[in-house]
Amino acid sequence: MKSIAAFVLFTLCWILPAQPETLIFAEGGATSQIAVAYKIFREMHGKEPKSWADIESIFDRPLNQTYKTIQPTIRYAFLDQPLVMPVTQAKIVILSRSPAHDQYKMRGLLGPIIGNLPSTLERYAIVIRPDGNTDRMAIPEAQIQKLFLEAGIPLPSPDPLGPRSYETANRLALYVYIGIALLLIGYAGYLLISRQSGGEA
Repeated sequence: MKSIAAFVLFTLCWILPAQPETLIFAEGGATSQIAVAYKIFREMHGKEPKSWADIESIFDRPLNQTYKTIQPTIRYAFLDQPLVMPVTQAKIVILSRSPAHDQYKMRGLLGPIIGNLPSTLERYAIVIRPDGNTDRMAIPEAQIQKLFLEAGIPLPSPDPLGPRSYETANRLALYVYIGIALLLIGYAGYLLISRQSGGEA
C-alpha cells in the first residue's frame, strides 16, 4: 500500500504544473528564418521582396518543403499595403492568414510537460523595425483586428488548412495529462479514505 501511495505522489509531482513558461514552437522558428531570408534578399538586391518566390530564392528548396508542418506560403501572406504599428513603428509586411493559440510549456515539480493551454489567439508577423532590422513578432489577435480596422487595411483571407497540427496534438496531450492527474488524485483520495475506514474499524 505504501509503495502504491508513493508512486501516486511521485506521478502527481511530475504531472501537476508548477509554473507555465512560454515556449517557441516550430512556427516561431520558421518565421524567424523567413525574417532572416527577407533581410538577406533586401541586402542582396537593394529592394523589398514582394513574393514567396523572392524569399525562396534564399533557400535551397521550396519553403513548404522546408517547413512541412507550417506551409508558410499557404498560411502567410505578403501585405499589399504594409501596416505601421503606432507604438513601435514596426512595419508589418508579412502576416499569418489565420490566428492560432500560443503554445506553452508547463514545468511540473519533477520535469517538463509540453501542452497547449487555452491561451490568447495570436498571429505571427514579419516586421521591419525603425532601425531597419527585420524580425518576427507574435501579435494578439485582438490587437491585429484593432490595428487593421483603424488603418482601413483589409486582413488577408483566412488560410484553407484549418487548425495547426501542433494545436490539435498538444491540446489532446494536455487533456490526457489532466485526465491522468485527476484519476491519480481520485485514487489517492480512495486510498486515504480506505485507510481511515480501516483504522476506525
